[in-house]
Amino acid sequence: LDLLTQKYDIIIMNPPHGEIPEESKRYAKKYYPSTYYDYYSAFLEQAINLTNEHGIIGALTGRPILVNKNMQYIREKLLIKDAIPEIVFDLGFKTLEEANARFAALILKRNFENKDLNHHFIKFFALSRFEWDEKRIAFETTFEGNLDIVYTIALKDLAEIPGTPYAYWTTPKLRHTFKLFPPLDRDLAKKKSVKIADVKQGLAPGDTERYRRYWWEIPTNKIAFNREETFEEKEWVPYSDQPSLFYFYADIIRVINWKND
Repeated sequence: LDLLTQKYDIIIMNPPHGEIPEESKRYAKKYYPSTYYDYYSAFLEQAINLTNEHGIIGALTGRPILVNKNMQYIREKLLIKDAIPEIVFDLGFKTLEEANARFAALILKRNFENKDLNHHFIKFFALSRFEWDEKRIAFETTFEGNLDIVYTIALKDLAEIPGTPYAYWTTPKLRHTFKLFPPLDRDLAKKKSVKIADVKQGLAPGDTERYRRYWWEIPTNKIAFNREETFEEKEWVPYSDQPSLFYFYADIIRVINWKND
C-alpha cells in the first residue's frame, strides 16, 4: 500500500503479457474504464498516475500500442494529455526470451504545460530488424554516428494519419496525402467529409482448393465478368488471391466457381 500511495520521479516497468483473466478484466473495467482492455494500457495509465510532475516513465510494452486501431485512445489522449513520448524503441520480435510477441519501449515525460505540441518531436529507434543482443549493439552505434535507424518526427506530423499511428517510417508526402484526400471507406470518414464507398470483403470461399482453378483450365465461354452472368451458365469468375505479393495490383490468373452468385 505504501508503494501505491506516494508519487515517484522515475518509474520503470515491464507490465504483464498475455490475455487478462475475466476477473481481472472486470476489476480493470471498473477502475480503468478507458484502458481496461489491455494489460499494457492499464498499467501505463496507473504508472502515469503514480508519477510526479515532470517525472519520467520507462515502459516495455507490446508493439500494437504504436499502431493498432484499438490503441488509438492511448496515443491521442493518454500520451498527449497526461504524458508525452520523448523516445520510442520499435523492438519487434526476439526481444524477450520465451516471449513470441512484438515489443516496443517508451520513454514518457509527465506533464508538459509549457510544451508546444505542434513542435514536439519524438525520436524513434527502428530496431525490429535486429535480433536479440543485436538490438542493443545497433542502438549503441547511434552514439557513434550511425543514424540510419533513427527517425525524428513531430507529433503533429504523426497525427496527419487517421488514428495517429506512430508510423515514423512514412514520408512527409505520404502523411500529407491523408489530409488531401478523403478515406475510401464511409466508416472512416469524418463528419461533414466526403463519403465515397463501403469497403467490404470480397469473394471468400470456404474451401478454396476445391472451387479455384487457373483461368486457362476453364473454357472462356464459362467465365463471367459480372454478377448477372453467373446466372447464365457462366459459373466461373476472376479471383485474385495474391494479396501478400501485390497490395495494390494483382495479375488475375485464377477463377473461382461462383455459380448463381
